[in-house]
Order: sequence, then structure tokens, then C-alpha cells
Amino acid sequence: MQNETLAKIFMQTVLKKPVRRKIYEKRNVLLKQNNSEGLVSIKAFVCSFIIGFISTYFIVCWIKGSELPY
Repeated sequence: MQNETLAKIFMQTVLKKPVRRKIYEKRNVLLKQNNSEGLVSIKAFVCSFIIGFISTYFIVCWIKGSELPY
């Protein structure tokens, strides 16, 4: 009787560890994906800001270059 209960407890602990490990792996993958998505959004914002700044600069230079005659 004790051997059976010990065997059941042992099997339960053996089976629980991989499940926990899988959960931790999934959590780590999700955290990495969230971090990478955050970096992508920051990079996209910085690139759009730089492109907008450069295009505004060229538009202002173009307007100053073609000064109005008055």
C-alpha cells in the first residue's frame, strides 16, 4: 500500500516538473516577444520622427529657396 502511494506521489512530482518547465518556457517566450514588440515600436517611432524632421527641413529649405518677389 505504501509503495503504491509512494509510486503515485513520485509519478505526480515527475509529471509536474515538465509541465512547470513548459509553462516557464512559454512565459519566457511571451516576455521576449513583448520586449521585441516594444523595441520595434520604439524603432518605428524614432524612424518616423527622423523622416518627418528631414522632410520638413527640405520643405522649409525649398520654400526659402523660392522666395516670393515682394
